[in-house]
Amino acid sequence: MKLSLCAYHLSCYNAPLQGESFSGQTKNNLIKHQPTVTMATEKRQKRVLYAEASDLIQASHPPALEKLNCLVIPVSSAGAAREALVSEAPFDLIIVGDVSKPSDKDSTQPELSIISTARQINPNVPILLFTSHNYLETAYRAGATAHLEKPCGVNNFIKFVTPYLIENSDAHPREQSDSSNSGE
Repeated sequence: MKLSLCAYHLSCYNAPLQGESFSGQTKNNLIKHQPTVTMATEKRQKRVLYAEASDLIQASHPPALEKLNCLVIPVSSAGAAREALVSEAPFDLIIVGDVSKPSDKDSTQPELSIISTARQINPNVPILLFTSHNYLETAYRAGATAHLEKPCGVNNFIKFVTPYLIENSDAHPREQSDSSNSGE
């Protein structure tokens, strides 16, 4: 909780109690209003870039993140993700799903290009992989923070992502995977 009082209101707050004299006047006659107290109870909305080509996943995961007070920028291609990284920065979290099609010649390059661009812009932002591709070692070398294997339901996805949304958290399970699908 944060309290902020201007100098005038602080002097009012320290004025004599009701009925006590203050330069020949009572507090009731001198002070016509109460001190202004500002409470910072709303947390800042987290900005999340969510790159995923699947319409089905785009329809379920970003809305679930929005319920956690996140502003989600959803994109469906690596090019759109790189553009958003430059034009809509800063981000508090980047989630890289499968933005390449299985028929692509080198299907991991688009995801790796997102990770590389994100690391150039902000070396400290958590980058989470949500993928069915098998390029994790390369992704970690490129700067990925952690991964969750597909398929995975929304509840497990939210459990995986939540620690990275906590401000100044040391609870980040760095470079760990979670491929469990139970509890849905």
